[in-house]
Amino acid sequence: MSLFTQSLLLLCVLTFSKQNVLGVHQVNVHNTLEGNLDMTLHCQSGDDDLGVHLLDPYEHFGWHFNISLFYTTLFYCSVKWNDELHHFDAFIANYRDRHRFVLDWYIKKEQPCVVSIGGKDGCYPWK
Repeated sequence: MSLFTQSLLLLCVLTFSKQNVLGVHQVNVHNTLEGNLDMTLHCQSGDDDLGVHLLDPYEHFGWHFNISLFYTTLFYCSVKWNDELHHFDAFIANYRDRHRFVLDWYIKKEQPCVVSIGGKDGCYPWK
């Protein structure tokens, strides 16, 4: 095998191994506010603004992404209903969510709660 072919093969292996090691992550945010309230959701990272979405009761918004090589990926969201505005971290790659490949956030008035594949489920206080 020529040096060029070996180099090309190595590049392909490294590229695909990076994808397999880091994996694709999925985050979904569900409007489960008590009282059947509409909710405005705005999620973003340092690189991506996912826009503002109006979610009717029991609707959800989701997105998928690959985390950065150095585990710096962070998505944070704001939620608003009536006159209340709250914030929470939807995905933190460097420690909490690195091994969670699907996260489903259920928004409640008192706090956001997550059910996930690959991590510990639970509720977190608003930021």
